[in-house]
Amino acid sequence: MTLDLGHNYENEIRTSDYIDQIFNSPQHDSQKDHNLRVIIERREIEKQKAKSNLNKNHINDIAALVINAQLLVRHEEYSLATHLLRQALYLNSFHKESLKLLFKCFQNLGQLHQAMRVLFLIDRIEETFESAATLGNFQYDHDQYAEAKESFYRALNKVNDNHELLFEVYKNLGNIFFKEGDVEGTEEFYHKAYSMNPDSSPMLVNLGTLAFQKDEMDVALTRFRRALEINPKNDKAWVGLSIVHAKMSDQVLAQANLDAALDVNPMNRTAVQLAANWGLNQKRYEHVIEVLCRYLSGINYDEEMSLLLTHTFCLNGQLNYAKIELERMLLWNPKNPQLHQIEKELKGNP
Repeated sequence: MTLDLGHNYENEIRTSDYIDQIFNSPQHDSQKDHNLRVIIERREIEKQKAKSNLNKNHINDIAALVINAQLLVRHEEYSLATHLLRQALYLNSFHKESLKLLFKCFQNLGQLHQAMRVLFLIDRIEETFESAATLGNFQYDHDQYAEAKESFYRALNKVNDNHELLFEVYKNLGNIFFKEGDVEGTEEFYHKAYSMNPDSSPMLVNLGTLAFQKDEMDVALTRFRRALEINPKNDKAWVGLSIVHAKMSDQVLAQANLDAALDVNPMNRTAVQLAANWGLNQKRYEHVIEVLCRYLSGINYDEEMSLLLTHTFCLNGQLNYAKIELERMLLWNPKNPQLHQIEKELKGNP
């Protein structure tokens, strides 16, 4: 498609002829100057009109492209939508609506690197609390904690009210400090988040975990119980309660809370690992096998848990099942020397 950039060569030649006529005609210099200025002004007006028409056409084209892209997104045709949005951005590289929709498409297509690049561009264009916070949350969700921390601090430098994203910024900053082992930083941002939403069940779990780390068991129990009052299906709160009771040597309550966590979410890895370890210590092999099989059937691959299941099969005398699970692991990771060593040992036990 050839774009008309408003450059009319016919007009240019005609203008040039007029200029020649002015200078070659028997007029006073002042009259010549006046006529020349009139022609130049008319030419500039024509140029501005051409540019204005071009911009209007572009705006209309972008609007049509975005509308069609939105329609495709509603029908989950994300790949097709990206083609239209790229065309819109070719016309205007800084069109925010196109960029935000393109981010959504890349996110749904699993193209996380591209999605991240789009968010960087949006943040560079807008330079607002919301753009920096959105980028930080996306970085945090994809384990880029140092980058997320920097984005969150930039966001906090721009916030001037209780924005709906502020709670998430505080909470996630607290989580980053917790991962870094900075108790003081964790407390500061957890309490800021809690003050904004004291009825957040996930936030209460975070505070309970922090209290456990500080060896404040009574506080931890209070936090986890309150989280469960708000949301009885919070599996992380059940796990936290279980760990606290185990720490307080109340294994009966610890096991009951752990079973509740697995009932709510059999895919909670921490709960599965605890159930396996406690079950092995109590020689409840059938229970461990049931918990591990249910977990592994819901994911693609978890080598650590598969090894634990293989070990449990061996302890329970189910060597054939152990060999089957080992073969499955070798399909996923054929170059692992540990797996080949286990294979040799199992072959020695027909």
